Amino acid sequence: MKPLSSATHPLKLGYIFGTKHYPSTSYMYFFLLENLLKTIEFSRLRKQYKSPNISRSAATLLRKHMDNLVRGPARATKAPPTVICYICGRQFGSRSIEIHIPQCLKKWELENERLPKSRRRPPPPRPDCFTEQGTILGTVDKYAVNEAAWTASQAALVACEHCGRTF
Repeated sequence: MKPLSSATHPLKLGYIFGTKHYPSTSYMYFFLLENLLKTIEFSRLRKQYKSPNISRSAATLLRKHMDNLVRGPARATKAPPTVICYICGRQFGSRSIEIHIPQCLKKWELENERLPKSRRRPPPPRPDCFTEQGTILGTVDKYAVNEAAWTASQAALVACEHCGRTF
């Protein structure tokens, strides 16, 4: 067994943990006891994980977990169905379109009022599948609703007098 050096000798540790660095020597005893317990716990855990029973049970758990996983290539998730706003042409969820349409109409009216009278236009026509509150009537085919909203938003665009591009 290798002899302890003077710096790590237990009697010298009392000086390190004396009143110079710590208020009392009780910290020294706490420190030594804590390190001793950590060493004992580490050696106990190391022996426990080296045993073949633990590794077999860990392998069994891992195998059961792997069986629950879906094998094969990763699949893309299906996007939630969206509805196109007939005013701005943006896509929204089926619930949020009901909130968006009244706000979008107010915003459109405010922007239209700021324009000079010569450039003002009437609000975009509401498709038949939408109520005045912006809700979708009944259980209508979402593709038909989106097609009607898209054509309504495109019809509301104004063509440039120079190039003919719609805005």
